[in-house]
Amino acid sequence: MRCVCKVSVIIPTYNHRTYVLKTLDSVFAQRFTDYEVIVVNDGSQDDTAELLRPLTESGRIRCFDQPHAGQAAARNRGLAEARGDFIAFLDDDDFWPIDKLEWQVLELDRRSTCGVIAGVARELCGSDGGGRIFGKRPLGAGVNDFKEVTFEEMFQGCPFVSPGQTLIRNELLRRLKGFRDSFRGTDDFDFWMRAAREAQVLQSAQIALYYRVHPASASRDRQSMLVNSRKVIQANIAHALPGSRHRLLRNAYRYLYDYCGYDLTVGCRQHLWSCRLKQFFRQLVLLIRIFCPHLYSDPVLAGKVIKGMVTNPLLRRLKRMKPFYKGGENRDKQLSAKSSAVAATFCSSYDLAAESGDKAE
Repeated sequence: MRCVCKVSVIIPTYNHRTYVLKTLDSVFAQRFTDYEVIVVNDGSQDDTAELLRPLTESGRIRCFDQPHAGQAAARNRGLAEARGDFIAFLDDDDFWPIDKLEWQVLELDRRSTCGVIAGVARELCGSDGGGRIFGKRPLGAGVNDFKEVTFEEMFQGCPFVSPGQTLIRNELLRRLKGFRDSFRGTDDFDFWMRAAREAQVLQSAQIALYYRVHPASASRDRQSMLVNSRKVIQANIAHALPGSRHRLLRNAYRYLYDYCGYDLTVGCRQHLWSCRLKQFFRQLVLLIRIFCPHLYSDPVLAGKVIKGMVTNPLLRRLKRMKPFYKGGENRDKQLSAKSSAVAATFCSSYDLAAESGDKAE
C-alpha cells in the first residue's frame, strides 16, 4: 500500500445527522493538516447521505456507503480504503480538540516501538465540552508524561472510552486484521488487548477527545456490553501467562460487575418491584450465569454482589427511618460491615485452593 498522507481519519456514521457535521468541523479545524477524511455511511436511514454529499463533491471527504453492518464492520471498511501511515478513528457524535492530531502524530513518529498513542477523553457537556474525565488509571502529572497500558492491566477494564482518543499505526491495524465484529460493542476492547501484545500502548493525560453521552449511545446497553465484554476476556485470557490467569480473571470479573453487573442488579430489583417478571428473570439468569461460578473463589466479588442485592436497598430504607431511632449512622456502618463479613464467611467455607484460573469461565 502506498501512503499518500500522514493520517487517515475514519468516521463511521449511522443515523447521526444531528452531530456528524460538527464532528467533521472538529477535524477540519485541526492544526495538523496532512490528513484525509473517510466517512463510512453504515446504512443510515435518515438524510445523512444527502447532508454529506456537498463535502464529497468538493473533495473534502471520501464517503463510502454500505448496508448497516455495525461499527466494527464500518471501521474495517474505512481501514480498507485508508492511505495514511497512521489511523485516527472518530465516532460521528464526538469531536476533537484542535491539537489532537498534532501532538499524537509527533509522539507516534518519535516512538518506533509504540503502536498506539492515546490521550484522555472528557465528557461532552455544554458548548465548551467541559465535563468529567473518563478513566481511573493514574497518569503522569504533565501532558508529556506517558504511561504504558499493558496487556495484563487491560483485564481491569477497557483502557479507553473510545478509539477517538487514540492514534494507531496503519501497519499494526492491518497486521491484526482490524476489529473483530463478533464482539459487538466491545470490538475496540478486544483490539486494545491484541495490540498490547504486539506493540506498546501509551497514554498521556492530555485531552484528546470530547465524548458525547446520550441515551442513544451504544455503551448504554448493559446486557449486551456485559455478554460481549466477557467474550473478549475469554478470547484473550489464553494469551496470558498460566501462573497469572487466575489473578487476571479475578480482576476481570470484578470490573465486569462494577461496569455492568451492578446496574443490572438494580434493574432486577426494579423489574421485580414493578412485577415485570419476564425482564426480571432474564436479567437474573444472566447475572447468575456470569458471576456465580466466581463467587466462591473471590470474597471481594461476592461482597459486591451481596451489597448490590441486599445491603444498598436496606441502607436506603434505614436512612428514611433515622428520625425514629438513635445512632442511625453507626447502624448503617455496622450493616455495611456485616455484609462484607457475610461474604467472607460464605467464601471461606469452600476450599479456595481447589479453584484455578483455567477452570474459570
